[in-house]
Parts: sequence; C-alpha cells; structure tokens
Amino acid sequence: MNPEEDTEFMQVFLGSMLGDGGLSLNKKNKCKNANYIEIHNPRQKEYLLWKKSIFERYFPVKIMEYKNDTMKGGITFGIRTLSNPFFTKYHSSFYPEGKGNKTFNLKLLKTLSPLGLAVWYQDDGCFNKKRFYVKISTHPNEVKVIKDYFEDLFKSNVYSNKGDVMFNKKQSILFLQIVKEFIHPSMSYKIEPLTAEEDIKEKLLKKDYLKNYREENKDTIKESLKRWNTNNSEKVKYLSNTNYRKRYPLKTELICPKCKITFDQHHAAQEYCSKGCSKNGYLIKEVEE
Repeated sequence: MNPEEDTEFMQVFLGSMLGDGGLSLNKKNKCKNANYIEIHNPRQKEYLLWKKSIFERYFPVKIMEYKNDTMKGGITFGIRTLSNPFFTKYHSSFYPEGKGNKTFNLKLLKTLSPLGLAVWYQDDGCFNKKRFYVKISTHPNEVKVIKDYFEDLFKSNVYSNKGDVMFNKKQSILFLQIVKEFIHPSMSYKIEPLTAEEDIKEKLLKKDYLKNYREENKDTIKESLKRWNTNNSEKVKYLSNTNYRKRYPLKTELICPKCKITFDQHHAAQEYCSKGCSKNGYLIKEVEE
C-alpha cells in the first residue's frame, strides 16, 4: 500500500513535520534518499513509541537513545527510519533550498485534519493554565503563515510574536475541542484545561452569582459604603483630593520592633522590612509636618 493513501499515516507524518520531526538527506555520504528523524524528552517516550508504530507500517524504524546532560536523567529518545524515496519527495517540499529550517505554506496547513493538528500541538504546543491560552511555537520565518491559517480557522485575529502563535480563551477552547480526541494518553497533560471547560463554567457561574448578589443586596452595600465614608471622612477627603494631599501630606512611620528600622509609608508598601521581619507587630507612629 502507498503511504500517501493511508490518511492516518499522512496526518501523523505532516503533523510531525510541522512539529518535532525532520528529514535528513546526507549528500556527503552519497545518500540518494532522505530519512525521517525525531527526538523527544523521556517524558514523551510513550508518545514517540506510538509514532514509531505508525511509521513502521511502511518503513523500518529504530528507537534511538542520546546522551543529553540538559535533560532530567541525562538522556533523550528518538526514532529514525531508513532512507526512502518517499521522504526524498517531501524533503524538497519542506527544505526547498536543500537544507536549513523547515518551510511550509498555507496550502499544506489546510490539508491538516484534527489528527494532524493534534500531532502538531503535542509536538510544539503548550497550554498556559494560569493565563488560559494555547501557544504553538515555531521558527520566526513561519509565524506569519501559521497566524494566517489560524485566523482563517477561527475567523478572528490571532496574536503572535517572533516565534509563537497564541490563542485567546475562546480560541483555545475551540482548538482543544478540535484536537482532544486525538491526544495520546501520555500527553493528556496538554489538554488539562478541558477540565478547562468545567473551570470556565465555574468561573462564569461565580461571576453570575456575584452579579446577582450585588443586584439583590445593592441597598445593603450602599449603606455599608456610606457608613464607611462617614467613619473615615478624613481618609476619604485625603484620598480623593489631590490638592489636599499636597497641602497636608499624611505621613506615618512603620517601626520594626525587632530591628528598629523605619520607613515612610508613602515610599514603600512592603509587607516586610529590609531585614525580612514580618510587618505583623509593627509600631505605627503618625508624623506631623
């Protein structure tokens, strides 16, 4: 069977070439054909073995082990195929100058299915849970074409910088929904946010709850604010009037009972003094000017 007639293989191959895969054509050793190479860290070994099983349908594949002092455990794993005319054909597509960085175009990107996108994401993508966005890293020369592809996919603007393309929250959820069925079990940490979907629902419910609470208790909140303003009239006057602050600067000294260091509250809002003592127990002394 021709590899190009195997949809699953082609999507894994193309997704890998957009990601961590590469083609090597060593003309110095008089090789007529190219071979496929890919390297991953130990955490992704099971994912790499899954790729090996896909490539082995058509090509002999070796699992390689490399020393790498920068990695935990000091090793990385890779796969390497024997040279084959199939890889030579695609070598000229991805490396039009015969060497250097991989190149791809919008036409190639539009051939990707959810499986191909998932493989690419597992290779070069990540999810920032704190800020809630998906990021795909690439070579700076390819940022524009990738940005154009995803803007066409999402029908909205996509942010990019020198070597990354990033999605907003809505785009990230849509993207993860597209690829989630094709994520290898060992790479499930890359779709933890779909738990993300539940997290967002919870946040929205919380937001609605707070909104409803404010509406239902607006009189109580209004009275509390009024009472606070009355009890703290001098502070309100001081904080709300710039000219007043300039004419009557309110100063306090925070004195550390341990090291006796003082500092002006205007110039520092630290929780600790310069020697690391906790602010708890500070003596507060008003200073008149």
